[in-house]
Amino acid sequence: MHKPEDSEQKQWSSRSVGRNWQHQIFYLLIRLGGRRAAYALLYVVVGCYVLFSRLARKRAEPYLSVASLTQGGPCTFGTATD
Repeated sequence: MHKPEDSEQKQWSSRSVGRNWQHQIFYLLIRLGGRRAAYALLYVVVGCYVLFSRLARKRAEPYLSVASLTQGGPCTFGTATD
């Protein structure tokens, strides 16, 4: 039987992913380059999570299933299977 990890039990928040210094880099980039530069970095970070983090894909699965229903089709890219 699969025993959930402590990290799986936590409630998600914007601070639950990433270290403090990573958040500070993002905030610094907003100040120096504006939101466009910060969001460009964010696309790279999110892409890495989608490609390399099974836990991130698993946590996003409920949202993606609801989002795909409102868009009219299945969302299968990066679906996590255990």
